Amino acid sequence: MLDCTSESENASFNYLQPNESTGDSTLLAEARNSQLQEDNASLVKELNVLRAQFEQAVALSQKTVEIRKENDNLKNQILELNSQKEDALHRLEIAIRTKNEALQQLDEKTQKDSQQRQADVNAMQKEMAKTKKAFQNQLDKLYTENQKLQNRKEQDEILQKTLVGKIEKLVTNSARYFGRQISNIDDLTEIFEKEVFPSIQQNDQEQKTQKIKAPKTEQESPSKYKELHMKYKTARADIKAFNQRLQDLLNQLSKKDQEINAINRQNTQQINALKEKITLAAEEKQNLTSTYNRNLHKLETKVLQLKNDLQKANNEKQTPSQPQMAQQPVQQQPIIKYVQVPVQQPNTQPQNPTNNADTAVIEQMTIRIQDLQGKLDKSNKNCEDLQRKVDQMNKKNEDLIISHEGDKNNLKSLQIVHEQTVKELETVRTSLRTRDQVPKKCQKCKDYHRIENENNSLKAVVEKLEKSTFEAHLSNEKLKQELSDSQEKLKEQEKQILSLEEKNRDLQNDTKEMEAKISSFVEKKDEDFMPPSVWTNCNFDDTLNRQIQKIANNEQLSSQSKLQNIYKQIEKYIYRNTLEMKEQVNNSSLEMEKLFDLTKDFFVSLCISLYDEPISFDEFLTNNTTKTKVIETVRELRNKITELLRQNESVKSVFRTLCHFYKVDEEDFVESTKRIMAFHDDEVAAHNKIKEKLINIKKSSKEMIDQLKSDNQQLSLNFDHLKDDYEDLKTENNKLQDQNKQMKKEIEKMKETNQLLNDKVEDLEEINQEMKENNEKMINNEKQKLEEQYKEEIQENESQINDLTQTNEKLNNELQNMKKLHSVFVDSSKEKEEENEKKLKVLQKSIAEKEKRFEEEKNSIIKSYEQGNEELKKQCDEHREDVIRLSKEISCKEKMIREMKDKFIELQRNKKSLEHQIKTNEEEMERERKIKEAEISSIKSEFDSRISSEINKVKEDFMRDQRKMISYVVDRFRTNYNANTSIDERSLRMTVNKAANELEKFHQSDERIRRLIGARPSQSTEDAVAQAIIQTSFD
Repeated sequence: MLDCTSESENASFNYLQPNESTGDSTLLAEARNSQLQEDNASLVKELNVLRAQFEQAVALSQKTVEIRKENDNLKNQILELNSQKEDALHRLEIAIRTKNEALQQLDEKTQKDSQQRQADVNAMQKEMAKTKKAFQNQLDKLYTENQKLQNRKEQDEILQKTLVGKIEKLVTNSARYFGRQISNIDDLTEIFEKEVFPSIQQNDQEQKTQKIKAPKTEQESPSKYKELHMKYKTARADIKAFNQRLQDLLNQLSKKDQEINAINRQNTQQINALKEKITLAAEEKQNLTSTYNRNLHKLETKVLQLKNDLQKANNEKQTPSQPQMAQQPVQQQPIIKYVQVPVQQPNTQPQNPTNNADTAVIEQMTIRIQDLQGKLDKSNKNCEDLQRKVDQMNKKNEDLIISHEGDKNNLKSLQIVHEQTVKELETVRTSLRTRDQVPKKCQKCKDYHRIENENNSLKAVVEKLEKSTFEAHLSNEKLKQELSDSQEKLKEQEKQILSLEEKNRDLQNDTKEMEAKISSFVEKKDEDFMPPSVWTNCNFDDTLNRQIQKIANNEQLSSQSKLQNIYKQIEKYIYRNTLEMKEQVNNSSLEMEKLFDLTKDFFVSLCISLYDEPISFDEFLTNNTTKTKVIETVRELRNKITELLRQNESVKSVFRTLCHFYKVDEEDFVESTKRIMAFHDDEVAAHNKIKEKLINIKKSSKEMIDQLKSDNQQLSLNFDHLKDDYEDLKTENNKLQDQNKQMKKEIEKMKETNQLLNDKVEDLEEINQEMKENNEKMINNEKQKLEEQYKEEIQENESQINDLTQTNEKLNNELQNMKKLHSVFVDSSKEKEEENEKKLKVLQKSIAEKEKRFEEEKNSIIKSYEQGNEELKKQCDEHREDVIRLSKEISCKEKMIREMKDKFIELQRNKKSLEHQIKTNEEEMERERKIKEAEISSIKSEFDSRISSEINKVKEDFMRDQRKMISYVVDRFRTNYNANTSIDERSLRMTVNKAANELEKFHQSDERIRRLIGARPSQSTEDAVAQAIIQTSFD
């Protein structure tokens, strides 16, 4: 490449310089060319070495990447296999749980749906019955109103016909009267409106008859005129009344139209509501069917997945054993024999029970779905029947609306006819007002026709009056029926009064007989009336009997004083007993109040624990809403208890299946639950202590209630703590799940970034190769460009040299002629040589700069490639470390999650056991509380009945003794007692006061006699009187 350029340069300067200068330049050019060739060869060698090194590095990096990928894949496969094993086990547990939960949910849903459907059907039936009744009532009202309207319509038609007949008569008679053709009332009105009437064509005979009749009519005219005037007034009043009635009818019809519109709106609203309910029921049915189908599909897919997973697990466990046998038959035979036993046993045995359980579950689900479909078909039939009934009611409503519209149209036609008749009557009135302008003869005829019309109208009024009298007669008959019913009721009351009078007579006769018997009684003495056996009573206490006997044995006391003292002792005894009873009652009432307060507090605390809101016991008793609310919550708790029991059974079945599946004894499996059992034992001991406390509590109601309160509070606190722990564990579990999800997302992101980085590495390698190729291409292109540039410059120089040679030849030819210009040519040749030298320097400089640039670019590319490779290696190492670290963290977190799940399951089991214990304790406490309350209520009722019976006995004895005392007092003081009066407190007091007054009189007289006689205080009056008589006799 450079040889040609040097040769061309040497050739270009041969004609300018001498031979020495040309030789030096050629030598220099050859030395430079040789140096450049050597440099180029060394550069090419270095490039080849660099290429080989780069290719080796690329090959090694690819191999390392492949080895790392294989290692990562193997690690991922190991992790995936472990995770698949664990997932399979978890899936089995989850599938079993989900099956049981799905069955429970389906059972609950079916029960709830059946209950809801029954309730909806009952509500729909009730609503349909109500709507039927309402529609029937409305239809009855509409039928009655329609009948009334038809009757009124018939009356209006009758009136219309009468008016039409009257108008026709008027037209015919006016045609005869005026002697011309009159077809309508309009013609007649036109005749009346004119001032001059047309000539009347009459026969001579008619004129004669009018002349004969004229004086008679003139004489009779004033009286008839007055009568007609009165009839006109009455008719006018009747017309006004008729107009008012028509207006009233129109108002009533408008009101009824409004009512009918309102009823139609209500009917449409009810129909729309029923249709909406039907659509909702259909949608619910579709939703239920879709949900059932989805659940079935999900269960089937889960069953198939589980079967496939089990088969895959069996295949994966069996497949690695086969290549090991093929590779190492001698060393691994005993290991394979040792491994095959536990692999085959857990896979072969549990397949049959799971398949059988799945088939049984599917059969149960199909049976339940068939039952539900049958129920849905029944509900659909009921809905279709309801829709048919609704359509029938709509049709009836439409028929009524059509009939009502027909009645409206008839009424409008009647209104139009009535308006026309009113207009005609007004025209007649105007014509009558202008009667002064008409001759007397025409006026008489008009009066005659008018009187006839009024007679006809009066006839119509009479007909109306007859109808009104008929209606009044009907109302009178109704009143008569009501009177007859009232008379019958009066007769029954009279019979009752007679029976009461007879009873009163019987009572009076009985009273007379009793009075006769009382009067027939003979007076008895004290000994006969009160024998000694009276003073003893076996029902009294010993102390009271002793006191009574002491009083009775005292002979100084009279019977009255004895009775008084005995009554006083009895009263004191009763008073003491009543005080004791009152104290006991007060104590019992206080205890009951305390019980009631404790029950209130217990109820309030229960409501706070359930609703976080206090509800008083009085509100519970008064408000039905709170009562229903509390009862519903109790029902929900009961349902939850049943659900928990079902879950417990399901957990037990799962526990048994797992033990059977893994062929592990229950004792070995239960080793993890020893802590729970110890906790359970502690709870059982606490429960036994509580039982002992309850046995001691039976002695007194206060202690029982206090202990109940404390136990309930403790249980509520434990339950709240467990709730809080459960919620905390839930939150922690949710957080861990979120963290797990985030870690999974991060791992996926890291995988994606790793893939992206691998893609980038590959892209960079491709880019590097492309850069190498591009660099080579650029170098070649630059070389080609430089060669082309040099070639072009050489060609230009050659062309210039050819031009110069031509000019030189010309000049040599013209030297002789151009010697003068030789000096100028020499100068120009020197300048050109200087320019060529400058050009050569510029070319050398540009070549050196381009070489420097090439080397710099080459070095920068190599450095950048090396830096990029180092950075990629560092990034790959970092990513690899991150992946390893993440895998370790994921495994640790998975272990933590498993541990947390195990802890959570243990806590759930503990919670369930504790809830079960709490519920059993609560049930036992409630049973014992109810038993105690029943015992207390029974004891209280017995105590009250005993006290009431004893009080009644004491009262009866007291009243009996009081009656005896009263009868004795009356018998003893008959002289002071009026037999005709009844025995009252007042009469008894009067008799006692009279007897006391007489006794005081006797006592005063005795004292006077004793004073007169001078008796001693120890001497009796009888002795003193006897001594005084004896002394007087002796004297």
